[in-house]
Amino acid sequence: MMEFSNALREGGPFAWSPDGSLLAACDSSRLVVRDTKSLMVVAVFSNADAASKVEWSADGRFVLCAMYKRGIVQVWDVEDTAWACRIAEGPAGVSFSKWGP
Repeated sequence: MMEFSNALREGGPFAWSPDGSLLAACDSSRLVVRDTKSLMVVAVFSNADAASKVEWSADGRFVLCAMYKRGIVQVWDVEDTAWACRIAEGPAGVSFSKWGP
């Protein structure tokens, strides 16, 4: 007997966690974090808009979602899903984002 997994809905930018155990992927304004072995959903976050970029912090705890069209960067904590950070630069906008060392 063959078993098939359901198709993943997320079709936007994605990134593997540094240790490869998690996959963060965006679909419109949603960020979905999945366990890579089981593909089970670990966390779901709502972004302000469709993300242009997804990037993990070096320790694999935080996920950065950049929405350059809106000039916003949001950061999500995979271990504490109630915590969130939003950086909005207003008229100046945001054109690049990256984790520091």
